[in-house]
Amino acid sequence: MEVDIDFPYKYYANGNPTLLVPNIGRAGNKRDYTKVDFDQTASHIHHAQDFGIVLPQSFDMAKYERLYRAGRIEYAKQKLLRETITNYQNAIGKSMSPIFDVNTKSVPGFAGVRKQDTELTIQSTKPNINIFGIIREDGMHILSFSITDDELKKIVNNDFWVLKDRNL
Repeated sequence: MEVDIDFPYKYYANGNPTLLVPNIGRAGNKRDYTKVDFDQTASHIHHAQDFGIVLPQSFDMAKYERLYRAGRIEYAKQKLLRETITNYQNAIGKSMSPIFDVNTKSVPGFAGVRKQDTELTIQSTKPNINIFGIIREDGMHILSFSITDDELKKIVNNDFWVLKDRNL
């Protein structure tokens, strides 16, 4: 691995690493790890600043956001150092682990229009700011981003159902 990371990882056939983050929500499932995939991370690089990851000025965020998933992944791989994406993967992993912050919790939830079972992680980082993570039932990390306490209350009031309009 070209950069220091805090988790074990596995290289896949495409040569990209997937971080294996110890699963804190094991009471509700039998998974040992949550997988934070390199390409999935690249497809959500627009949330990197929520994690303190600085993107170069040459990265055209407006162009990136106009692209679909495959285009976003390719654009991020072309315009960012591999280390930047890996650092972002590691930051996501740290946001899902109470080892790095005791204010990290895991709750069962639902995602998408079909209300698929998910695990949600919540890490309170600053007053009124939380890092919120969504993990599929198979242990694949879907998305992490920052939300306010008011946004978190809305999620709680919706019985932890997120991304209601998305077809996952």
